[in-house]
Amino acid sequence: MRTALRCVAVLLSSALSLLAQPSSDSTTEAHDLFRQVSAKLQSLTSVSYRYRRQLNYTSENYQNVLEGEVSIFFDATQLPDGALYQAHDASGFEIFNGSEILRGKATAHSLTMEAVHAANDRESPLLPL
Repeated sequence: MRTALRCVAVLLSSALSLLAQPSSDSTTEAHDLFRQVSAKLQSLTSVSYRYRRQLNYTSENYQNVLEGEVSIFFDATQLPDGALYQAHDASGFEIFNGSEILRGKATAHSLTMEAVHAANDRESPLLPL
């Protein structure tokens, strides 16, 4: 999966550099590359990654690191937006099964579940969006 994502990144980078050139041949090549990237992205059934987000405000003496694992599963039959996911970090986990979000909080030793009826009902503290 990581190799596929690297290939997509290289194709996007190449297409963008071709678009920056004034020649019409390079524009055609860039469009072909974007079509290849689109086809590759449409063929993916899942993506998993580890993330690290670091905030450092020296003037406020504040530093925070957020790390976790995310897996996203693409399935056009799933509503509201064709994706399911699992995410976890040191503070807990979150699972979206297509209709509910199950959240577990490690510090509170608690589980909660909430129904999801639309894509904007899904606000996640664990997903780095």
